[in-house]
Amino acid sequence: MAATIYFAVPWSNKHYGPDGPWQAVTVSVGGNDSTRVINQQASVVDLMPGGEFTSWILTPDACRAFPGQASCGKGGTWQPADNLTTNVQWKPHWVDPAWGLDAPSTTQKIQGMTINERTVWNVSLIALTDVTITNPDGHKFGPELGTLGLGARYQMQIFSQNDANGTIGPGIEAWMYPGALFNQSFISSYSFGLHIGSAALNYPGSLVFGGYDKGRLVGPFTSFEDSATLLDIGIGVETGGSPFDFTGTGGLLLSNTSQAMSMQVVPDPLAPYLHLPGNTCQAIARLLPVTYDIELQYYLWNTDDPMYQAIVTSASYLNFSFPPAPGATGDVVIKVPFALLNLTLDAPIVSSPTPYFPCRSFTPLAGDNYRLGRAFLQAAFYGRNWRTSTSWLAQAVGPGVSRNGLGVQNQDIHDDDTTLSTYLDSSLFAQSWKDHWRPLAAVSTTSNATSLTPASTASATATASSDKGLSSGAKVGIGIGAAALVFIIVGTAMLSFCRRRRKSGHAQEEDSRSSGVQQPSPVTESKVVPSTSEAGSTGAEYELPGSEPYHQ
Repeated sequence: MAATIYFAVPWSNKHYGPDGPWQAVTVSVGGNDSTRVINQQASVVDLMPGGEFTSWILTPDACRAFPGQASCGKGGTWQPADNLTTNVQWKPHWVDPAWGLDAPSTTQKIQGMTINERTVWNVSLIALTDVTITNPDGHKFGPELGTLGLGARYQMQIFSQNDANGTIGPGIEAWMYPGALFNQSFISSYSFGLHIGSAALNYPGSLVFGGYDKGRLVGPFTSFEDSATLLDIGIGVETGGSPFDFTGTGGLLLSNTSQAMSMQVVPDPLAPYLHLPGNTCQAIARLLPVTYDIELQYYLWNTDDPMYQAIVTSASYLNFSFPPAPGATGDVVIKVPFALLNLTLDAPIVSSPTPYFPCRSFTPLAGDNYRLGRAFLQAAFYGRNWRTSTSWLAQAVGPGVSRNGLGVQNQDIHDDDTTLSTYLDSSLFAQSWKDHWRPLAAVSTTSNATSLTPASTASATATASSDKGLSSGAKVGIGIGAAALVFIIVGTAMLSFCRRRRKSGHAQEEDSRSSGVQQPSPVTESKVVPSTSEAGSTGAEYELPGSEPYHQ
């Protein structure tokens, strides 16, 4: 195949919920007559990029069950014309328990899809006529938009067809959109690079077929075939002071038996949350000003707590550790600023906008994995080369000065690539965020107040300052004098303490009350953290009735 070029997919200027805000791409679906203008045959819809094989498109029938929900089908719907459609008997039943989706009534369609004026005919499309999302509290609602498939291990699907007498006819070919682009030499590889950006920060996403935007990632990447190994989760601060009573911590990745252990995860742009063990969500929540709402079954930010603003506006982050790619050294750490984990629930989940922390307890069944959904992918680059069965995860940069990361730098992924070219200057991450967070001032360690200076930095600074310009003899003399001074202070304090013990305990209580100083606690007794059984979820179960398509 001759060298060609990447294909960038345009993003919509609309935002979607009800647990975002999220961003979507814009495409046209429908039509199979190449002699007619495509706009006369197609419908423009916004779609969530993600998933393998086919694209799932909402029809008007999909929202008839939710007449009072104005947001159902907000991204647009498609009514396929039967006279333009090749009918396939296979009717998949789409179920995803990670986010409560159930689509029992679907119809396989094979029609055109147009993106950026590039039409591919005979694309695998599924028209959704009955689809429901069920929240953990049992509340049901309709989706706001459908999905754009990112490809699969095959470039096309081939469906069998039966006539009225049950005779098996010739196979019906249905392309995956990026598979057809590659087959027709419009792109240099059957691959994609994705960063969904942040709707809340007006930071558009990036989706490139056959390539990726180098300006969206920094540092080393981890690579894997089907699922990635998540080693640990922690909390840290990139620059400035810490809103916590620590500068960094780890060991937050816990199994449902409370064991600290690594686990397999998959990046999933269609799943909204951090779909992790319940004990992991609890361990993180204990360090944050959040309350678990038993009825909604979401972690809600306590917006009246002083720590809330300090956390979501500072340079603090939740970090995820992965093993290095083959041949590399050192773990790959992806930092998700808490500014991106301050998401909003909206109707029909709640009656008014409510900030929430997007961690949800999930227990996958055999064959499924924990999911790192859109909440994570706001701060992570995700790419895959289908031909080499190689996926990549890397640190995505912040919005930058112009809200396009480090600047648009689209480039090809070649057909046999298993690695990516990235910027290794780790300071670029902080630079890309500097206009979008407010680092806290570091507090000096000279007082009794809790220090907001990173521990390692404070220790190194103190050592360097005291050592500078002092001879060994001077250091010894200072050490002896300091020891004598400490002895005198301790003796005086003990004598004073003995005298004060005669005073009433009531006076001591009044003294403590009069101070009026209380440090905000990240977790209070009023906060309800669910047990594993409360927050548990059933694992994935996929039902595909009828004969499955075979592939080429």
